[in-house]
Amino acid sequence: MQRIARVFQIAVLLLVLAVLPTRAEDAALAGRLGGMVAALSSAGSRVTGYPGSDAAAVGLEAALRAMGLEVFTHRFRVPVPMDEGFRLAADGVSMRLYGMWPNLVRTPTLPREGLSGELVYGGVGDLAVLDGVALKDRVVVLQYACSDRWVQLFHLGARAVIFVDATGAHRREAMQKFLDVPAHLPRFYVPAEDAARLVQLAR
Repeated sequence: MQRIARVFQIAVLLLVLAVLPTRAEDAALAGRLGGMVAALSSAGSRVTGYPGSDAAAVGLEAALRAMGLEVFTHRFRVPVPMDEGFRLAADGVSMRLYGMWPNLVRTPTLPREGLSGELVYGGVGDLAVLDGVALKDRVVVLQYACSDRWVQLFHLGARAVIFVDATGAHRREAMQKFLDVPAHLPRFYVPAEDAARLVQLAR
């Protein structure tokens, strides 16, 4: 068994060496990949159902066809959460908010009249730092890098949470922003261009 595995590893290594590009080809490939990543990232959200998803599919299909490959497509229905738009209004300031990923099937939906509450800044959600801060019925502004500490704030009476500054955030951090139970815990995200202003309002 070990011999078979070893032979397989050698075969894979030889295959890789056989197709290794030259430096010029490597630079050209890097340029093409960089262009493709830039095109994909400029399409907005690529979650299924959003315009960016369709744009990405069309671009990838065109790239595959350009390489001489035959492409087959198959369309099917899939349930996806759609963000129809949220706005925050505070002290004469209005800014766009984005709904976070649902808790299982429970989206961060609000009643038609919206939700109101005093803003309070919660940093990274450290309860030792927030000791003595009234959170009941308030809307807490949190740094995105707060792990899953936002859940505790709802236990303490927070009405909603707004995350700011996801710069450099990784997938593991994102996975901690939703639950696998259908809990009604309204969570939102504000884009980078409005983050500093929102934190100032909350403070």
